[in-house]
Amino acid sequence: MATTPETAGHLRATWQAEAVGEVHGSSLRSLYKHSAGRVTFTMDPVRDLLIWAVVQNRKELAEIIWAQSQDCMAAALGCSKILKELAKEEEDTDTTEDMLALAEQYEHKAIGVFTDCYRKDEERAQKLLTRVSEAWGKTTCLQLALVLCPGRRGGFAKG
Repeated sequence: MATTPETAGHLRATWQAEAVGEVHGSSLRSLYKHSAGRVTFTMDPVRDLLIWAVVQNRKELAEIIWAQSQDCMAAALGCSKILKELAKEEEDTDTTEDMLALAEQYEHKAIGVFTDCYRKDEERAQKLLTRVSEAWGKTTCLQLALVLCPGRRGGFAKG
């Protein structure tokens, strides 16, 4: 899968628009900051590198970048959603299975971060779920999780 940085940016913008639109019923325009009549993207180099690494199937690099992410729970949920969407477009069955397996790994990462936080401080864990993430489409981790698994209210991937 050969994807350019421009294509990765487009995928990110499309995914964010879909995620926010599904959660808030809003349009693509709500994702961007308006400055003097111009539309600008929210700049987050770590998020952009992470998305690029995921789209390019550079698993080890994505893992390193994810570990450095300030918003690692939202990043894991975002990566899972991206991989699931890419898997829908992939024609090769083996590649699709690999993408879905990696998406599930990112779901488990998000669950692990939340579980660790919950064990240390239940109140802060609740705030983690409801804090708005500017980098991931101005959504919360709870909203990202609901977009990721719309039919399952009882949890993420089983395993």
